[in-house]
Amino acid sequence: MSEVQRVACTFYDPGRTMSDIARNASWWVPWVIVSIVSLLFVFTVEKRVGWDQAIERQIMKNPKTAEQFDRMPAEQREKALEMGAKIGKGFAYGSPIMILLATAIIAGVLLGVFNFGFGAQLKFMQMMAISFYAGLVGIIKSLLAIATLFIIEPDGFQLDNPLASNLGVLVDSSNKFLFRFASSFDIFSLWVVGLMALGVSRNSPKVKMVPAFITIFVLFVLAKLAGFGG
Repeated sequence: MSEVQRVACTFYDPGRTMSDIARNASWWVPWVIVSIVSLLFVFTVEKRVGWDQAIERQIMKNPKTAEQFDRMPAEQREKALEMGAKIGKGFAYGSPIMILLATAIIAGVLLGVFNFGFGAQLKFMQMMAISFYAGLVGIIKSLLAIATLFIIEPDGFQLDNPLASNLGVLVDSSNKFLFRFASSFDIFSLWVVGLMALGVSRNSPKVKMVPAFITIFVLFVLAKLAGFGG
């Protein structure tokens, strides 16, 4: 399969894409695609919301930090917001590198879990490719979030939950533990987990689809509760 075919098949025939990774574990094409869409989302947030407002809303969602923020003198609040906006913008526009590093960590953790726990005998580059091709699903969520920002007024925009695709919208976001747990049940995240489980099972005959899915999902929820991934 060509890279174009692998990308396309990820959405309508994922088993074929994941099976082809055993032949060629290249992952740079999905990384480039995800990075471009990520930067497009970042640019849209900057133009439609503004980083100062986005950061302020994140601060005000937590009662403790909101109270501390309100107690600060006006000049100090302004400087804090300015600094927060600069840091947030810097990390956001550095998202291609952050995505690469995060995926490498995820691939490393999953490699250890499946190789030592299941005897999968997977290779690191295979796990990287599985993770990146599964992650292509995220571009749909990003594109929908971008469209939403242009369709409606961005007053209610939440940087850590830009699209109402998970149970996080039904709980009080000030309760971090409950919010993170609820937001784990996200349509796109479950899709990604399913694709990763499929990729592991197609690249290792020692791991079945269902155990792989349960393992990856549990690790994903634990990572969310620990504060990783928003």
